[in-house]
Amino acid sequence: MTQAEPVTAPTVVELHVRGGSDCRQMAGLIGKRISEGVDLVSLRCVGAAAVNQAVKAVAIARKFAALDGVDLRCSPYFTTAKPIRPHRSGEVDTITITVLDVEVVR
Repeated sequence: MTQAEPVTAPTVVELHVRGGSDCRQMAGLIGKRISEGVDLVSLRCVGAAAVNQAVKAVAIARKFAALDGVDLRCSPYFTTAKPIRPHRSGEVDTITITVLDVEVVR
């Protein structure tokens, strides 16, 4: 009887992207994490400018990964969270976080 190999959980790295983030630096971080063997890089964005920078970073990282014969797949989704600091009025809203999960296609 053969023994089944244990199933390991995928390694995930979260990177937070701001509207002022440099997309080339973010692309370098994505590439570095993937070359380290990370299974999934999760880019967390709040706001349209941050999503714009994240999408550009994924496009740049994909271009450089293609030079190594690797393709990247990006799947977006939305989640909500409570802000760290509530409004001055005391109201507690939720903010929408756009998440771009980048993984290697083998």
